[in-house]
Amino acid sequence: MFYRQCLNPGKPTIVLLHGLAQPSSFAWCHSFQGLEAHYNVIAPDLPGHGRSDAPRSAFRLLDATDAVAQLIEELGLGSVIVAGYSLGGVIAQYLGALHPDKVAGLVLSGTGYGGRTNGMWRLARPLINLAVGAVGSGYAVHKLVKGPSRELPEDLEHNIFESVENWMRSEIAGHNYKAIAEASRELLVYDTREHLPYVEAPTSVLITTTDEAFSRVVQEEMAALIPRSSTSYYQGGHLSCLTGHFHQEFVEICAQMHPHAV
Repeated sequence: MFYRQCLNPGKPTIVLLHGLAQPSSFAWCHSFQGLEAHYNVIAPDLPGHGRSDAPRSAFRLLDATDAVAQLIEELGLGSVIVAGYSLGGVIAQYLGALHPDKVAGLVLSGTGYGGRTNGMWRLARPLINLAVGAVGSGYAVHKLVKGPSRELPEDLEHNIFESVENWMRSEIAGHNYKAIAEASRELLVYDTREHLPYVEAPTSVLITTTDEAFSRVVQEEMAALIPRSSTSYYQGGHLSCLTGHFHQEFVEICAQMHPHAV
């Protein structure tokens, strides 16, 4: 399992789990700088995504959960804050319930308990949007790298955008689309409701209010099933994770989950 790390000696650790078909570099590019003030940051590419190896057989949510738990164990991280969005939020739920010794706190957003889908289209639509949103993500990274356009000559600006585009291509070049398709199938049938009452860690749920993949109601019901949960709201849909404004709020919530403060 490949992972990115922002070392911050003496600080507790937060593990960031990304969504479907996004490597950790795309998913968390807006969050790294804000989080490293509070945490040692670990951001793995989930199995079959980005630079991580594909599963040895099929992608299974519980296997991916065990893989993240094993990473935490092998790195000697102890008990960590786990923050997950979408697919990563589902794995974070399982981690909290099945590996409580690894989890000091949870931050969940853009995710739900499953068990209530309207067929493939409900998932397919945000996935189609995600492909479109990747263009927006690339533009956001482009702006992050180049700064205001007036500061750069036109030819240099083009070269920087080209380098960012090449970087994006290299990041997704390792995707195993069989594993991603299997993960999509898993997201249609999983159900964490029987597990959530066993989550012992304090949990903060940032609800995306107009989410196309996980409705506001499902997110609220998920939070209600977790004994030590609190909720806050972000006015946006499932692709909110591609915007810097969302990540500002996300970082603030993660900072409040600092183990010394819970």
